Amino acid sequence: MWFGKVRRHEFTPRQLMALGVLFLAMLVVAIARFPSERVADIRVVPGILAVLLAPTTLVANAQSYRAQAQLIRIRIPWRDAVRITLLGSAANLLPVPGAVVVRTADLVDRGADTKGAAGTTGVGALAWLGLSFLCAAPTLLWRGSWSAWPVLLAAIVTLALSAIGSIRLGGSVHDWMVVALASGGLVVALAARYVLLVWALGFDPGGSALALVAVGALSSAAGFFPGGIGLREVLAGITATLVDLPAAVGILVAAIDDIAWIATVAVGVIFTEAGRSFRTSLARASASEQ
Repeated sequence: MWFGKVRRHEFTPRQLMALGVLFLAMLVVAIARFPSERVADIRVVPGILAVLLAPTTLVANAQSYRAQAQLIRIRIPWRDAVRITLLGSAANLLPVPGAVVVRTADLVDRGADTKGAAGTTGVGALAWLGLSFLCAAPTLLWRGSWSAWPVLLAAIVTLALSAIGSIRLGGSVHDWMVVALASGGLVVALAARYVLLVWALGFDPGGSALALVAVGALSSAAGFFPGGIGLREVLAGITATLVDLPAAVGILVAAIDDIAWIATVAVGVIFTEAGRSFRTSLARASASEQ
């Protein structure tokens, strides 16, 4: 898949099989890290709801990508946005910032210059990170944790950098607000799952679960851990202790969400790309008969 040609790339059956092996390997890694000691105590209904809500991140992420593209005056159809989001999420399972590369390549393919494509992707990422910090800060402050102030400062700085980046790309205040609102959808989607998972594990989610939201953004932003796996669990365990939750609860919440997300991406990518290849084959067969 060459840089700038993501939109037109079609996976061969062999490539789809390789993707399937990759997803299986990542699921094995995620499950192997799974701390199973508290699973017997889990409440089934909120736990299942949290897992079933994993695709909401896909929807929010796709909308966020469309908003980022609009910042540089590129319109992306909804179906394309979902596909690029799935491919970016799959690439993120590798120890590289895969989503950034895939999105930048797609925007270049649609006529953007590399600087603008990378810049608008950065604006969205900073907005997501800043809003995640902003979601976590009040909870830490309410719990009397010293970390509330550094987290709040990080939120202000990252949001400011996002807004400045938007202006430098020629965007208006309205354009940046659209990107920030779409990024907020990502934060809400993750927060809802974390609240349900903390509740499922027998703890009052109150505001404590919201402090874990920053963990998802921060670990993904690190980029050099496959899908944030491992790093996310470590950060979740540390963050949980700051809001009076056992470290094991934070680790388990992150581990369950990791597994649900990898499964969502795996199903989405395989079905989307297999369907795309099948439709192309039918079109070619039909054209050859005419």
